[in-house]
Amino acid sequence: MTSWFPSEYPRKQGGHSKTSPMPRSKRCLSVSGSLNQTLIVAPPDLIPFSFQYSLDIYWAVGRLWFDTANEFRQYAESVLQHEKMSAVPTARKIALFATEHDFDNATQLFTKQVVRPMIDGEGARPIPCQDWEGFGAITEKHWFAGADLPPNANVHGVMHELFACHGGGCTEFDDFDQLNNQPRRIAQKLFFSKLPQKLLSHENGGALAVLAHIERAWTYSFQDDKGSSQTKGFRDVIGRPLLGERIGQATDVFNMRWAVLSTKLADRHLAIQRGANFLLRTLGKLWVARDDARNFLILGDPAARLRVEDLPQLS
Repeated sequence: MTSWFPSEYPRKQGGHSKTSPMPRSKRCLSVSGSLNQTLIVAPPDLIPFSFQYSLDIYWAVGRLWFDTANEFRQYAESVLQHEKMSAVPTARKIALFATEHDFDNATQLFTKQVVRPMIDGEGARPIPCQDWEGFGAITEKHWFAGADLPPNANVHGVMHELFACHGGGCTEFDDFDQLNNQPRRIAQKLFFSKLPQKLLSHENGGALAVLAHIERAWTYSFQDDKGSSQTKGFRDVIGRPLLGERIGQATDVFNMRWAVLSTKLADRHLAIQRGANFLLRTLGKLWVARDDARNFLILGDPAARLRVEDLPQLS
C-alpha cells in the first residue's frame, strides 16, 4: 500500500468536527493501492481527472472525496456493513432510468439504441421522466440532484451507473475544444457532481460505488462507425458486477477502446507528418470518440463487489 500526503496535511486529523467542511490546507492527497485496486482520496482540483484516466489503464482505480469527515465515515461503514452482514439488502434486479423527449435527439438516441435493445425480451421497461419542457426552460423541478434524495432512500449495497453529461463531475476547461490555443472555460474549477456523493454517503446506508461520466457524454460509446446501435460496452460494464467481479474491473472495455482510438489517432498524426491528408472532421470525430471512452470513472472503492452468491434467486 502506498500513500502520499502533502507536507501541510497532518496525518492525525485533530481539530475539526465530523460534519464541518475540510479547509483546503487540510485536504488529504492520498493514493492507496492493494494488488491492482487503487483508491484515490482527493478532490479533482488537487488530483485531476486526467491522472485517474491514465492510471485506470493499468490499475482498477476508484476515487473518493466528500466535503465532510462524517460523509467519509458513513461511506466506509456502509461498505463494511455490506461485506459483513448475514443477509444482503439487495435483489437480482436492474432498474433502468431513461428519459426520452420529442424535442431532444440525444435522449431519443440513448433510449432507442441502448436502453431498448438491452431490455428487449427481458420483461422489463425503463422508467421515463418527462418533466423537462424544452430547451431554455430548465429549472430545479426538472432534474434529480443529490438534494432530492430522501433520507429514507434505500440505496445500501447498490451500484449505480450514470450515463449523462457531467453525471460524475465537470472539468474546468472544455475537453472537446481542441482547436483553440486556449480551450473554452466551462466551470470555475473541476468538481464532482453531488448526486453520486450523496448516493455513496447516504445516512440510511450508502451505495457501494457509482460509475459515471465526466464532461459531456457522446453517442460514440454506443454507436458503431455507421451510427447503428452497439451496446456491447454497456452490457459488459453492467454484466461484470452482476457476475460478482469487483467494480474496478468494469471500465476495462472503455479503457481498451480509449487505448485503441489513441493508437489510431497517433497513427493518423504520424501519417500527416509524412504528407498524408485527412479531413479535419474525420480527425475531430476520432478525437471526441477517444475522449468520450476515456471519461468514464468510478466513484467509490474499486474493490467493492456485489455479493451475488448471497443474492436471493428470482422466482
